[in-house]
Amino acid sequence: MYPRLLGGGFGTRADYPLASTALDVTIAGMNGDGIGDVLAPMASGASGSLAVLPGQSAGDLGAATAYGNLSFPWRVFVGRFNADAYPDVAVFKSGPAFAVFFGQAGGSLGAPTSVPLFFSGEAGRRWATWTAMA
Repeated sequence: MYPRLLGGGFGTRADYPLASTALDVTIAGMNGDGIGDVLAPMASGASGSLAVLPGQSAGDLGAATAYGNLSFPWRVFVGRFNADAYPDVAVFKSGPAFAVFFGQAGGSLGAPTSVPLFFSGEAGRRWATWTAMA
């Protein structure tokens, strides 16, 4: 990561070790402090988890917290999926399915809820439809 400097430009590169390979990165405010936190689905072979690195006021990141035991997680989205005050996280994974982590007070995440996806469309078509089955 290259932190942004107040006068413009970027500071010195900082590396943050993760338990395995990050396949995607999303920045979102997870804990309500107004500082962006980094979310990264991590995969090692067919298994993986979601890493959350809290943003710090000095511009760096805190230690990663790993959530879930996911099968090949590859894409992460943040939104409000259950209409409470806390951001929730959806991670697309193999299956095809996605796991939903509902946000909790203080920025932590609950246990993942797996939601299968079903494909409908003709083979060879450029566009198709994925439907979540709850």
